[in-house]
Amino acid sequence: MDTLLPLVPEHALARVLLTVGLALVLLPLYAARSLAAKRIIYATWASLLAYLTWLGVISYARLKGTSPRLHWERPGVLWQGIS
Repeated sequence: MDTLLPLVPEHALARVLLTVGLALVLLPLYAARSLAAKRIIYATWASLLAYLTWLGVISYARLKGTSPRLHWERPGVLWQGIS
């Protein structure tokens, strides 16, 4: 949620709608009776496919040189002390 908030206007209604929207999207997942429920299994596979798609797109952009250097890709202050 903290990742999405900077992308949403600071208007209180927009943030409330984002929170309610995410809760409604996740409702079928946290309402499952067990981890073996089909909806959990499908969500796991969908998550894996989304990650692999993201990894492929980022890798392709890096290979072609079209990926800009973003601030979140740089190591943090913690890593500067040990390298």
